[in-house]
Amino acid sequence: MSLTSSFKTFRKSFFSKDSPKVTVLTLLVLTGAGLIYYSHWVLRTDIVFSHFLYMPIALAGFLWGKRGVWIAVLFGILVMVSHSLSGLGVPFVSEALRAMMFLAVGLMVGVLREQALRSENNLRQTRDYLDSLIRCANAPIIVWDKERKITLFNAAFERLTGYRVDEVMDKPLTMIFNGVNKEKSLENVEQTLAGQHWETVEIRTRCKDGEERILLWNSANIYAADGKTLMATIAQGQDITVRKQAEEALNLRVNELATHEHIVDSMLRTLDLDERLEIGIREIMKLTGAEKAGISLLEGNRLVMRKQFGFSKDYLAWAGDLDIEDYPSCEEITIGGNDIPDPAFRLETGFKKERVKSWVTVPFKSGRGLLGILILASGRSRAFARENINILSTLASSLTLMLEQAHLYRTARERLARLATLREIDIAISANLSMEGIIDVVLQKVSPHILVDAVGISLIDWDRRQTILARLHLPDDVNIEGEAFVLSENLMAQLVIEKRPVIIYNIKSDPRLQNHKDVARKYNLSSYVGIPLVVHHEVIGVLHLLTVEPHEFSKEDLDFFATLAGQAAISVQNAQLYEEAKRRAANMESLTKAIINFSQTSDEEDLAKQTMASALYVSGVEKGVLFWYNKNTNALDLSMGMGIPEDAISSIRKMRPSPVEPGAKLTGLVVFRRKPVYVPDVLKEPLWEMKCLGPGSAYLVPLVYRKHIFGAYVFLSQRTDSFSSEQCAMADTFVSYISSALENIRLLRETQRAHEELQRTQKQLIQTQKMESIGTLAGGIAHDFNNLLVPILGFTELALSAFPHGSKEYENLSQVLNAGKGQGPGESYPCLQPADRGGTKADPA
Repeated sequence: MSLTSSFKTFRKSFFSKDSPKVTVLTLLVLTGAGLIYYSHWVLRTDIVFSHFLYMPIALAGFLWGKRGVWIAVLFGILVMVSHSLSGLGVPFVSEALRAMMFLAVGLMVGVLREQALRSENNLRQTRDYLDSLIRCANAPIIVWDKERKITLFNAAFERLTGYRVDEVMDKPLTMIFNGVNKEKSLENVEQTLAGQHWETVEIRTRCKDGEERILLWNSANIYAADGKTLMATIAQGQDITVRKQAEEALNLRVNELATHEHIVDSMLRTLDLDERLEIGIREIMKLTGAEKAGISLLEGNRLVMRKQFGFSKDYLAWAGDLDIEDYPSCEEITIGGNDIPDPAFRLETGFKKERVKSWVTVPFKSGRGLLGILILASGRSRAFARENINILSTLASSLTLMLEQAHLYRTARERLARLATLREIDIAISANLSMEGIIDVVLQKVSPHILVDAVGISLIDWDRRQTILARLHLPDDVNIEGEAFVLSENLMAQLVIEKRPVIIYNIKSDPRLQNHKDVARKYNLSSYVGIPLVVHHEVIGVLHLLTVEPHEFSKEDLDFFATLAGQAAISVQNAQLYEEAKRRAANMESLTKAIINFSQTSDEEDLAKQTMASALYVSGVEKGVLFWYNKNTNALDLSMGMGIPEDAISSIRKMRPSPVEPGAKLTGLVVFRRKPVYVPDVLKEPLWEMKCLGPGSAYLVPLVYRKHIFGAYVFLSQRTDSFSSEQCAMADTFVSYISSALENIRLLRETQRAHEELQRTQKQLIQTQKMESIGTLAGGIAHDFNNLLVPILGFTELALSAFPHGSKEYENLSQVLNAGKGQGPGESYPCLQPADRGGTKADPA
């Protein structure tokens, strides 16, 4: 029954499929039947081509397993039937054995095939299970072969990365491990290919949109049957991006709190600005991973680097002292990269020179405004994460408070120390009024109190571009007299015209400051500050300050230097004024003596001649010429010369007298304009008339007093541009006194003539005054008598009216009335008449 069912199954499976396999097997079966027939019926032998017959038997067993034994049964029956029908006289033993062999081979192949199919089916089920498990797993799973190509990519990995399976299959692993940490990821992959496996390895995986996810991987290797040959690697990952972000945020918060703690601790532990800046910069560099950092503090309208780490000297020389406009922004945190071909700001140009690829600036702002800016820089692109920048914004307030407190403390301490220094210098200067003494005090007292190694002073006559006095005090108490440095024209203009300090970071390489006698190189001087000495808006010299080490001078340093320079300038000017006052006192004493000695001189020209030697002495020259004014000809005549050869004087006398008019030569023009004139080079002056005196310089001063012209002094020197402003001022003062003395002589002579005329008229005036006094006295007496007679006459007339006419009483009263009126017979009373005030000459009494 089982054989029948097996045969039916075989027949059904054999004839139900119209396939090439069935066709080939059918052909082989027919061919085998033909070979049996050919052997038995044609060749008449019992030997058949059994090796060929095994082929369809084995093929049937391979195709249908044990059911393929029916082909072996078929061939056994055909062999037995063909042998019996062919009538061969050979026994059936060989055919029976052959049929049994056919049956054994078919059965063995079928059994082996069924076992193989069973194993294949089990393996297929296992594979399907694993494939379903991998593809439907929530964890990302990936398989790659030993050539680093992806062979399996599950749905969870698709959802994580955004790639489809067809986009990554048979593609290299670099397409998902091509992120920032590509090298590290590929290194981990190489470890798996070397036979290692991952237990917990963090690898950043790049998604299709460019985002990177952090996965925690474990892996297993798949080997060949020998257990040694690596076939593939299967890896399973767990997305820990959110966890890592939370951990990073927590770490950032912890670091932020630690940074806050260190900053607050530094604020409580020290008040020194530099220490606070150093602590703040180091903590921020540790927090952000910056390779270079610095803090620039606001000084005026400039941001000066106060503390830094990592920046080169070239960068500090280029961008260590910048204007506010040289920064991209001073109002908010700025993030940038140095990838633009032509930076618009000087700061970005400095970053480009420094090979900085990413940078951040953080402003420090308080209620008083901008205090400074924090600069972070790195040679890596996109080195600063947004989280770190956000932390910097929260740290800015603490750093601002730290800077403000430290800056106030540092400023107060430096001001106190510098005030003490200024007081010490002021006391030392006040005790010494000589120019040399004051300069020595400034040179010796400044260096120990401020961060400079050499101090110098140059007193300069800017009009003549000449150095009056120059001293330089170097380390080891070395002093150099004379001009130690020659400033270029643009620095002279900055010092004199703009009255601004000159700051040079490296004088050895700066062309604006030329070395003289190799002073800078010999004493290894580096940085330089030149402060103009200003008094009453005029520059009288320069205070030179130098350091051995390159130094960045702060705003406080420059303010102190300016104060020190102002104090030194006032002290130097006081000393100059004191010495000038002493010289003027000596000169005035000489002038007074000359005027007293010549006060008996009655002629103005004689006085001018006699005081000429004193004028030359006061002016500091050795020769001069006196021209005297002739009122009749309105011209100047040579009166005398001093220190001039006789032949030159003779040549001048032969010259035409210089008229005093607008178109005259220089001497006449000076007197006409009544203003002194300085000629630095007489040979270059076209109006100069005394060419015979040769080259040199001259100072012409008119002898005038108000409207009166006396002449002119001409002070001469054989050197060009040899008269200083002080010499000219002394000459002006002396000549003004001489002019005043000449005017006094003129007035004295006119006064004497007026006195003589006054004496001639004085007698007539006295006589006239006497007569006028007598007339006035007489008039007064008459007036008094009239006052007495008026009531007498009045009452007499009233009494007359009481008596009859002709009575004795009437006659007596009539005589009294006539007597009072002065009408007695033959009598008159001229003394009772008023005096003549009309100016009529009175007769002598």
